[in-house]
Amino acid sequence: MARFLFCSLASPGFLLPAIGIAERLRQVGHEVAFVTDVSCSETLKRRRLVRYSRGRQDGPSFQVELWGQLLAIAIQVKHVEYAIAGFKPDVLVGQQLTLGPLIAGERHGIPVALIGLATYIWPSKNRPMPADPAMEHFRTKQFNEMLKLYNEVRVGFGLSPCPYQRAEQRLAGDLFLLRTVPELEGSTKHLPQQVHCIGDCLWNEGDADEELNAWLDESVRTNKTIFYAQHGRFFNSPHFWPKIIQMALEHKISIAAATGRMDALAGDTPSNIFVRRDLNQGIVLARAHAMISSANTTSVLGSVTAGIPSVLIPSGGEQPWLAQRCHEAGIAKVLSPEEASAERIWEALTSSLQDPLMLSAAKRLAQSFARINSMELAADLLSRLAISQTAVFRLSTAS
Repeated sequence: MARFLFCSLASPGFLLPAIGIAERLRQVGHEVAFVTDVSCSETLKRRRLVRYSRGRQDGPSFQVELWGQLLAIAIQVKHVEYAIAGFKPDVLVGQQLTLGPLIAGERHGIPVALIGLATYIWPSKNRPMPADPAMEHFRTKQFNEMLKLYNEVRVGFGLSPCPYQRAEQRLAGDLFLLRTVPELEGSTKHLPQQVHCIGDCLWNEGDADEELNAWLDESVRTNKTIFYAQHGRFFNSPHFWPKIIQMALEHKISIAAATGRMDALAGDTPSNIFVRRDLNQGIVLARAHAMISSANTTSVLGSVTAGIPSVLIPSGGEQPWLAQRCHEAGIAKVLSPEEASAERIWEALTSSLQDPLMLSAAKRLAQSFARINSMELAADLLSRLAISQTAVFRLSTAS
């Protein structure tokens, strides 16, 4: 039996996969606990999962919108260290954007696993050059900014700066759980050896949603095409929410929309849009024909595992890289925020639903994901890390 301390950013897209993996570890006899923001307490309490407070005086921590701020990362480190003292974990399980567990793990000699996104966003020495070199330049710029932030925090906690030539290995932890399959990521030979493709790791509490189901039933009864819309952050780009509303007004369709990460209010919407901050996307995607999304990890994995095509409108974060992966896999059409008019989005949606090659590719990729029990695989890799207390490498023959 081993002890795993999960260190999660406080949004459903990060917290729920961590809960799913923690549940699997607990099922096979391990102990788990969490450090995350106080706002997540009730969600964890419903699953009978322990959350360690930030200290004697609890407060905000692991807030997703502050992940890149020095003070917020320092608070992460102190929060994790407070939990280490009480829980005495064998492994810390962080996420790609949580630098706190990496620092705390090094300070206390505890191996660190990271739950990644749906594509590997850092540059790698042997990565094939993309068709658009500007994309790789932007990837390198993001990595350099992350390394600068990491080193500033390291120095603040009395650690020496990490040299550039070792940075990718350090920022991948001792085990990196990439939430994809090789068929979507492409060749993984260029990735650090501790990076493992583990499938989607999607998890929901599974609560019934009578209101949403009734709305979907009515959409089916009235022969409306159903779309799932997820609008993430804008990252200073034009947003497409007004175009969603325009399409709903102009066409006989139903749109279920999640707006929790949108940098604006949803405002008034027509009756054929079902809008909430957070939706159980699995319920919607089981009946949806296609998706419109910012191309963040949670929504893309939802559409991919449902086997439906997407129209992706990326702006920042992992979105450009993940949209590129989906385009190359033949399962999505990609529009820039500047060109995403209501007419262009509608054209992309309708042409996707009429494209037999895209529909077939979406079904094949869904089958690739379905072949992996992602929670079981993640738990097995984490168990290996707890036993070995050293980096867990994939086989050198992996594609």
